[in-house]
Amino acid sequence: MVSGSYRKILFGTGDGKTHKKLAEITNTGNEVNLFLWLPTAVRTNIKVPVTRFGFVLAANKNSLSDDSQVEWIVCTKGTVNLQDKELSFNRNGMPKWDEPSRYLYYASLNSYNTFSLLTYLLMGMTPDAMSDEDRAWWNSYKTKTPTNLGWYIDLAIKTWNSRIK
Repeated sequence: MVSGSYRKILFGTGDGKTHKKLAEITNTGNEVNLFLWLPTAVRTNIKVPVTRFGFVLAANKNSLSDDSQVEWIVCTKGTVNLQDKELSFNRNGMPKWDEPSRYLYYASLNSYNTFSLLTYLLMGMTPDAMSDEDRAWWNSYKTKTPTNLGWYIDLAIKTWNSRIK
């Protein structure tokens, strides 16, 4: 879906609170921002806990290629403004600005629903079925989340697919 001003392109199953979004590309006039709906830490029983994350990509020749490196991941409902970068957290404990390598750590911290969703999306299993070996892998993996854009796009697609079932 393209906005009337042609400044925003939204990918998903509609625009509104009950619709399931996958990605948004916004042209602010100065730059183009990419947003993905990814699993997020929540302290409620939301079945598929997701929110909108913006991406600040490292400078390279093709900024929206799969192997582009993510410099910052921004938990935001608005635009991504590099001047507003501050260390703060939303009410569920996700940092508003964070290094991408710490995304899984914060997304699954003290949030059983998000932990369940992430283990299902990334490992194909529920936390109840995890062996000690699986848990060791998860604890190691979550402290070094991949930083390439393609990994985040794949996760957003898997999340979106699980939401539309």
